[in-house]
Order: sequence, then structure tokens, then C-alpha cells
Amino acid sequence: MKLRSFLKRLSHAKSLIILETDDFRLTPHKMGQIVNGLPRLQRLHLGSRKWENPPDVLSRELLVSEAKKASYHLDKATEFPTDYPNLYPDPITDFPHLPHLQTFRCRSYIKPSLLKPLLEPAAQNGSLEVLELAIDPTFRFPSDPRIRHLLHNAEPIQHPATDLSFAQSENLHTLGLRDFNWADADSHGSVLASTFNGKPLLDWIECFPKLHTVMAYPGMYEQAAGFMLELIRHPSVKELHQSVLSGIMWDEAKKLAAEHGVKLHHTVNFVPAGWYEWYKEGWQ
Repeated sequence: MKLRSFLKRLSHAKSLIILETDDFRLTPHKMGQIVNGLPRLQRLHLGSRKWENPPDVLSRELLVSEAKKASYHLDKATEFPTDYPNLYPDPITDFPHLPHLQTFRCRSYIKPSLLKPLLEPAAQNGSLEVLELAIDPTFRFPSDPRIRHLLHNAEPIQHPATDLSFAQSENLHTLGLRDFNWADADSHGSVLASTFNGKPLLDWIECFPKLHTVMAYPGMYEQAAGFMLELIRHPSVKELHQSVLSGIMWDEAKKLAAEHGVKLHHTVNFVPAGWYEWYKEGWQ
């Protein structure tokens, strides 16, 4: 079935899961067709993991399995189709407009200039309720030249409260952040595992009056566990998903969470917070 015919059947859909396979890859053109062809789509999820058994094929999420391609898809979708005749058999004249978007998750870095037109309409009218982003495009494979070259065109997110102000929705209740550490880099541009600074995330949390759930996956930094205690103490945080606490620090965090009335979870970092209960049940 052709994509256009498929989308026509789903024109009233508010939710959709799409998993890339060896036979189906998302080109920029297909990405534009999907988003623009579903005007009532409410939730968009760009993820990096292929789900062999999604919890519900009617889940209100749009999944793209390879998150490292997300920035490429969005970037190329904004350029003139004549520049990419093989990818754009039909013109795409407008950037995807999603004013009713409720959930946006992406586990890889996307430039703020690409995120703004995608998220700002939903943030301005208060539709955006769940947001999950990543900060550092080189975190997972810092020595891989295929990843390192992204630094050339990267737009550093030093202060998300201001750099991502376009995503501030008055109704946002769940905020996720990955691959972050604002500690000063050494002379080689690397951040030592023994240094950690998460304060910009604390400042960002202050921008959302209805926020109650935080997903924090900074990476394997020695002081990241201590930062989780700061999140637990934050008056806005009522539920925390993380994967860095263990041993004595986990025991201390559980005690502190009980004192502050915070639900503390050890959630593997590829599981979205909204799917946590399904994940636990599936692996028990």
C-alpha cells in the first residue's frame, strides 16, 4: 500500500506507531508526508530503540526507531525539494505544524532551531504536556567521526530555560533530559567523569508551574548520583525516573524520597516514563 493511501485511511488518527524495518526507512519526504498528512496527530515520539512488542499499537505516540536520524529528517524536510529530487518526488512547502502536540520524546540531540517550529505552536496554546530531549550529540560515541562531525553544526544548549524557551508550555507536567553535564570542559573539550553540573536543569524545572515528573539520565558521571538527591529535594518534583543510583546512594535516595513524598524509580533509560508500568509487568 502506498504511503499516501495509508495516511488517507488514518486522516482522523490522533495516535500512531511507526517502526522502521529493513524494508521501510523514513526519508525526509516520508517524514513530511506522515506529519502533514495527519492533522489531528496529538503525540509525537522520536526514539532510538526498535520495539519488537509495543504495549499498544494504538498508543498515542509516533515512534521513529533511529533517533540519531531525527535531526537529519527534520533539517532536510525544511529545504527546497529541488535540491533533493530523489528524496522529494513531491514538494514539501511547509514545516510540520503540530499545534495539538501533547508528547514529544527524542533520545538524541536535535538543534534548537529545528525544535522551535515543531514545538512552539503546541507550547504556546498549552497542548504540550510531555517533553523529553537530549543535550549532547557526541555523548554515546565521542570518538566516532560519524558523530563527532555533528559538533560543527551543533547549537549548544547551555541554558535550557532560555535556549529552549519556545517549549515552555503552561500545562507541561513531565520533563525528561538526557546526556547532560554543564561542567567546564578540559583543554581537549572533554568533560571529566569526576565533574558534574546539573544546575541548568533545576533552573529549567522552574519554568513549568504544573511539572511533577522528571526523567533524568545525565550519563555515567561520578557526581550524577548526588544530583539526583537535589532533584528529590526540589519542591516541584513528585516523581523521578533515573538509572544512576545504586548501593548506599540508592538507599539514601529512597529514604530522602519518602521524606519528601517523591516517587523514586530506577528506570532503564530507553523506557519512556509513560511506559514504565508496562515495562515492569513485561519483565516480571
